[in-house]
Amino acid sequence: MGEAADVRGVIEANAALADVVKASDEDLQWLYGAGEEERACAAFLQRGALLAVLTRGADGATAFTAAGRIDVPGAPTDVADTIGAGDTFSAGLIDGLVRLGVLTPSAGGAADGAGEAARERLTALGAEQVTALVRHAAQLASVTVSRTGANPPWLHEIGDRLDGSLAGPSGTSTSKKVEQ
Repeated sequence: MGEAADVRGVIEANAALADVVKASDEDLQWLYGAGEEERACAAFLQRGALLAVLTRGADGATAFTAAGRIDVPGAPTDVADTIGAGDTFSAGLIDGLVRLGVLTPSAGGAADGAGEAARERLTALGAEQVTALVRHAAQLASVTVSRTGANPPWLHEIGDRLDGSLAGPSGTSTSKKVEQ
């Protein structure tokens, strides 16, 4: 990947194009130095992200929005292998944003204003919804780390982990219990 100074600008430019940025404490320590993780997340917001999520492994995650920060504890699990945890956490964020109604299928793509509408829905999320979103992502990542290899959970494995707290702006949940 090179030296941190060589890639920092590219990462910051890409983060400026994103509405959601997820980074681990280890990634940000490498890029900016130890102790700079939260400052980096604040900078992602200043550059245009609406949600920045800092993951800390077993120590949980912190979500940063314009409204403030939300700390979510790690999901308890017996760790077998951490490979794939960050990818699963990211997938959990995307899944949660779909379940919250922030991300929706669009027939016309970006040209129909779907991106701006999604940004508005993301901005409208309250603290309880952001907490549920990050908790959901952490729960999914906990499944991945509980077994060897980058082996994320299947939908039928997580049905009982969905607690219905991922409710969209109208207050209705798009989560559904999967029959086992």
